[in-house]
Amino acid sequence: MNKPVLKFIGRLIVGLFVGVVVGNILDKKFNTTPFIMIGLIVYVVFGSLYILVKGEK
Repeated sequence: MNKPVLKFIGRLIVGLFVGVVVGNILDKKFNTTPFIMIGLIVYVVFGSLYILVKGEK
């Protein structure tokens, strides 16, 4: 695999882990299960895709 793809996969895995953990904590605190976690996951996925595409130019 090439370097940008590996960076994308690493960024995605770490981002999703952080998003799930932080999302769970915030959802329990604000009693909004699962909206904050889903929002953070969507943010991480689209943010990682944006960085991948932006980096290829």
